[in-house]
Amino acid sequence: MLGSNYFCSRCKGEFPFCGCCKSHPSNMSTHIQPKPNLDNYDDLQEEIRNMTIDIKQVEEVEFDGIDTSDHPDYCDAYPCDATYKGRPMTDYELDALMEQYPAWLNEKLQDWLISYLY
Repeated sequence: MLGSNYFCSRCKGEFPFCGCCKSHPSNMSTHIQPKPNLDNYDDLQEEIRNMTIDIKQVEEVEFDGIDTSDHPDYCDAYPCDATYKGRPMTDYELDALMEQYPAWLNEKLQDWLISYLY
């Protein structure tokens, strides 16, 4: 049995918890891959740059690191939690989201602050 050192290349979920592997177990061998070794910082950055995130499927973004004295920039704020395709995003996906869509995240941060504060 494969463990948490593998992920589903189809939905990017952690095996065996991804939805497509549960619904189609006979097709697992075609899209289950070992997780890359991301102990090396350069490998990690390369993996994040190559990750594809469809922002239309990102929901429920929450933020942390908010310093109100830094208004309106909030340069230390970062997404700490979000849902992607109905599942929680991994830390690597959140990093990719920050790198690929900073303006979109800033807009989500402003919306989140308004809903959080009021």
